[in-house]
Amino acid sequence: QRRCEASRAPLLPELVPQVIALLPPVMACTAGAAAKVWPSPHLEREHLLTEAKDDVVDLAFLPDGERLVSVGARGTVTVWSLSALRPELVFTLSDNGACSALDTQVFPDGERVVTLMSNRRIYVWTVSTGEVLQNMSSPVEHQEVRVIHPGDRIATGLGVSSIDHSVLIWSTSEGQVLHTLEHDDLVVALDVSSFGEKIATADRTTVFLWDV
Repeated sequence: QRRCEASRAPLLPELVPQVIALLPPVMACTAGAAAKVWPSPHLEREHLLTEAKDDVVDLAFLPDGERLVSVGARGTVTVWSLSALRPELVFTLSDNGACSALDTQVFPDGERVVTLMSNRRIYVWTVSTGEVLQNMSSPVEHQEVRVIHPGDRIATGLGVSSIDHSVLIWSTSEGQVLHTLEHDDLVVALDVSSFGEKIATADRTTVFLWDV
């Protein structure tokens, strides 16, 4: 894998920006076991989705803008209908609700979702039925996952352990790691370009570009 190293300007971990994508015309945030939805750009609350079965830890809009996925601290997944203002689907990914979801991303087809769990499991599941298409075990505990467009690849990174300096590239169809992107220090940021041709990573002092 070819990489391009940027200039080594001092960059503190807490100053690395985290960018989230908001899909118009609505924006959402979490508050305990409720998901709140606002129209944009006026930030007056439009609806309160209160039937969540778990403390919400992450949200992801589906590409149609009509549905919202929430994942919880005990692994509960809820697919919300924003028109009906109620859950379309509720199920649990972790056994007995013992593990928390850490990050969730939606594939461009709007049917597949990948959820990263605190027990090092990575689930790829369907929005329509909740069927688990792939259940992968990571060798390290990562905190973030990104979908690589197009195709079935994902990237995981931001290790919990101070000795884990890796970003892993996975094939979700094969259920295995394709590449390991090694760094000299703890990875503090990870993102994928819109068309999936490059991955950007950063440790405390350096930004790297990888051709994937």
